Amino acid sequence: MPTYQIRYVCETSLQFTRDVPLKYRGKTILFLFSQKARTENTVRVLVDVEGTSYQDADMKAQSVLQPVMDAMAFSTGSPLLVQHWDFIIKDETGSKTRRAIWCQKRRDPAPLLLTQRALDEAQQILAEKIEPGIELCWHRYALQRNFILDRFLFQWLAFEGLSGKTQIPTVCPRCGSEVAHCETPLSHGGSDGRKAHELFSQIEPSCSARDFKKEIWGRTRNAVFHGTKYPSPELLSGLNSLTPKLRRTCDLEFNRRYKVGDGNRARPVQDLELHVYRTNIFEWQTANAENAFADDFP
Repeated sequence: MPTYQIRYVCETSLQFTRDVPLKYRGKTILFLFSQKARTENTVRVLVDVEGTSYQDADMKAQSVLQPVMDAMAFSTGSPLLVQHWDFIIKDETGSKTRRAIWCQKRRDPAPLLLTQRALDEAQQILAEKIEPGIELCWHRYALQRNFILDRFLFQWLAFEGLSGKTQIPTVCPRCGSEVAHCETPLSHGGSDGRKAHELFSQIEPSCSARDFKKEIWGRTRNAVFHGTKYPSPELLSGLNSLTPKLRRTCDLEFNRRYKVGDGNRARPVQDLELHVYRTNIFEWQTANAENAFADDFP
């Protein structure tokens, strides 16, 4: 299996006079602080990873890269966030012809034209007897988050809030029967999972109550709110697919609650900026064919 050297862009305010290597699980993660200018808020980070392809290596790199960021953030009290990779080369020892992938990222403003319809809907919401509640606040906060995990968290808060509360019977953990005391059934207050499925099924009718309870309300929700899973690329991919469905579900319920919209129109969802990635593939002749990773990229 080939080895790839991947260079990541890490957002951090940390400064140092020399490069810093940190070891984890037999891998060395190299922070290129010597190349960082004082005016920059990012540092490049190198890691060598085996993979069937550079995409596979990128996925595998996260299992060592992210814990290193966690440790550094804890020890320094400074946030560290891996934004994206910007340079990848492959171990091609003995070959004079080398290839590299270089990724350029650009941020562009993303203006969204305000319409009279949107103004009318906003005024209608404010004129209703049911005043805007915390659910609409979380719905707004979800739009402000650029990262998948953050956006899902606030969108779920809005969704669960709209589902309402109910009394949940206490059941025996052994036999699953409802528990009573002095012939009075025991229960506790909690979010209404049945109502949540009812709302969600409006936009995802193929999702059964059983699957919703097990996979979405249970496994996915718990992975985030109970911290049962590390935010791996696989988990983030699932959250990224689910969050727009939750937002659409909330939209429909807000339409009903505030008597706005036609029930079918999907409102635009747009970030403040557009992140544009341009991938370039280069080929050159190295003067150091004996090196695993050519360091004379033009």
